[in-house]
Amino acid sequence: MSEYWKSLPKKYCDFCKCWFADNKASVEFHERGFRHQLNVKRKLQDLQKKGSKQEREDQKYNIEMMKIESQAMKAFHTDVNQNPSLAKELATNISLFKKSTKTESTAKSLGRFGEDSSASEESSTLVVGRQRALETIAKKMEKKSKWLE
Repeated sequence: MSEYWKSLPKKYCDFCKCWFADNKASVEFHERGFRHQLNVKRKLQDLQKKGSKQEREDQKYNIEMMKIESQAMKAFHTDVNQNPSLAKELATNISLFKKSTKTESTAKSLGRFGEDSSASEESSTLVVGRQRALETIAKKMEKKSKWLE
């Protein structure tokens, strides 16, 4: 039986956009070539330019967002100064939220289906996690209420 014809494998160079034989001698010859080295340098310079351009755009974006946030904060302060009942309403909502989280943490914790957690032996990590989450929410709301005052 005769052997079937099989072509030699080829390799593609992304920098030069050309094909060459995929053997050690051809790859080394191509990579040592002036055109390939020039294309690699050019590609690295383009990547560096794109990176610095992206960094400048990110800085501009962050500056614009800071301006927008400061303007929104000023507008909010003027709204609160014009309508003080709004600030009082927000502060009472926050204080009600704080009270509810404190009563939940001091009260007997109930399980998923309303049963006593001591009876159902709920995982201590879940209980601690729930308490930490409630505490962080209360702290965030407290910071917001201080800011409103």
